[in-house]
Formats: sequence, C-alpha cells, structure tokens
Amino acid sequence: MLTVRQLSKTYLAQQQPAVSSIDFTLGEGEIMVIVGESGSGKTTLLRLIAGLEDPDEGEIWLHDEKVLGSAYNLIPGHASIKLLAQDFNLLPRHKVAENIAYYLRWYSAEAQQKRIEELLAWCKLSAVAHRYPAELSGGQQQRTALAVALADEPLLLLLDEPFSQLDTPTKRQLRTDTHQILKQAGIGALVVTHDIQDAFFLADKIGIMQQGNLLQVATPQEIYQQPATPYVAELFGNANCLLYNQLQPLLQYYDPHKAQQMAMVRYENLQIVDERLIATSTQQQLQPQLQHQHQNYAKAVVQSCRFLGSHYEVTVVLVATHALLILYSRKVFEEQAMVKVWLVEQKMVVSF
Repeated sequence: MLTVRQLSKTYLAQQQPAVSSIDFTLGEGEIMVIVGESGSGKTTLLRLIAGLEDPDEGEIWLHDEKVLGSAYNLIPGHASIKLLAQDFNLLPRHKVAENIAYYLRWYSAEAQQKRIEELLAWCKLSAVAHRYPAELSGGQQQRTALAVALADEPLLLLLDEPFSQLDTPTKRQLRTDTHQILKQAGIGALVVTHDIQDAFFLADKIGIMQQGNLLQVATPQEIYQQPATPYVAELFGNANCLLYNQLQPLLQYYDPHKAQQMAMVRYENLQIVDERLIATSTQQQLQPQLQHQHQNYAKAVVQSCRFLGSHYEVTVVLVATHALLILYSRKVFEEQAMVKVWLVEQKMVVSF
C-alpha cells in the first residue's frame, strides 16, 4: 500500500540529514511503529509521508499514486493520509459528535449519522458524545482525535507519539483500544514513538531510526531476538553487549573468525547456580536443565545482586575472560560468591 524509496531531507540550519535514504513498505491494514530517540528523524519522516513537507530526494507512493509535498499543493497534505498530532487538534466549541461530523459534512445526513454512531462505538465515546473537548479526560480526548482522523475513511493513518501525554494506566488501556480500533477499521498505520512497550504492543513490524537512518525493519520478535546492531539490541531490552571472544567459556561451538566482533546475549538468556549446589548435589537432585547444560557452565564471581521486585539482577564476572555479565535470577546471591553461569540456548548469542 505505502512505498517509501530512498527518502532524504536536510533542513537549511542543519548539516546532518534529518532523514537519509529511507526505504520501507507498509501493507494493507498493517501497523508499523517507528522507534527512535528525540532528534532521530521520526517526526520529519511522518511529515514527509503526510505530504506536509517536500523531500530533497526520494519518492513516496500510496498504491499507484505519488504523494507530493507542499510545493505542489496549495493546501499541504494528502486526502487519503491523516496525521494525528500530539496536541489532538480538536475543535473546542464543538462537542465530540460534532467534531466527527465536521469531517463528514459532504456526506448525506443518513450516511453521516451512521458513520458517527459507528465511530463513537468503536472508540468507546457514545457516553460522552455530547460533551465538549475540555470536559473530557486525556484518554477520551485521544479517542476523539482518533475517531476524527478515521471519520472519512483514510487509507493511511499517521500517529505522532499518540500516548505521550497520558498517565500509565490510561496509556495501557488506550494502547489496547487503539490497536483494536485500527484492526477493526482495517486501516494501515504508521506510529512514531520513543516508548518500546508501545512498539511491542502495537506493531506488526518495527523500524528503528538513529540520526536520520533507518537501521532495521522487522517483526517485534525479530527485532528483539536478532537485532541488527548493538544500539538496536540495547534499545529494545536489557542486553550484554561485548566482544564475542569474551563469551567463549559459555559457547559450545566457538567460532574464532568472530573473535573481535561484538556479540549480544540478553539478561534472561543466562542462568546461574551456586557452585556449592553442584558440589553437594547428586545428579537426581539437580534440576533437569542443569543436568542438560552441565558441560556449558562457566565459572564466575558475583559482583552485586539487586532486588527488583519480581526478580534479582545479578552482576557477575567470568573467571576465564573477566567479562562482566548481568542476568536475572529468582534467588539471591551473596557478593563474591563463586557461581557457575550458562546459556539457556546457544542460538541466543547474536554477533554483529
């Protein structure tokens, strides 16, 4: 549905491109989330796709129609692409239903009423249809803005940090509602956020931006398990990033050609046991997974152990390579305790 080809934009006051050679596609009804830090180019990318700005290079296609920027349109924007901004942009003197109706004013009265009722139901706004925006909660304002954006059935919806102004409980509920509404409407969406949980919850696929570059586009599972760079690895969850050769004691099959490459192993993909447990336990007393992984133990010393509510975060130093690793444990470990560490699965080590 949406095709972005080699899209680049540099502002006059900047030396670095705001976006540089961006390529990706978005299918019908697909939700793609763009994640990046402030200044990474996320909002510029949205504005280019919305037709509000002109790219220096590259093309944007919506089906077989090229999306043109402000230089080609008296009123910038594309009729089939709606941008839901952070400030919601609601009409303050119009009630909720009237805000929706404003964008349906060329519909027949019957079609208009049917569409309003449909959107009020989808967005859980029927009970507040006759309230003004100032009388709504933050979550209700967000849902109203979403209903307005969907009113005339656009082909593509762009959402810029849609949950940034909401408290955590409201955000969680609205994330669920937004995903359900978009899937029910069958509309493709491109969402910009810096919140990783938003990305995991909403996305069919995720794109990661850094300094104007799109580093990786993949499913949430692929992003988490097979990140393209150490930056992506650490952005999407707690990860140990270090030289591949420092993990040698943990690896069943060590590849010397990767010795000086960076490698990543996530905290939850490491397990730990006290050396004294192994020394005093019989094979029958050891847990089955310990028996299976016995040959892959690496000796380590506990540097710290911090309680984090549902688990402990344990920092250890491997005796053989002096590599510092962090992992999760259900049990507490004393500082300076001798332990053994192993990988849950060998394939969970990713090298870059």
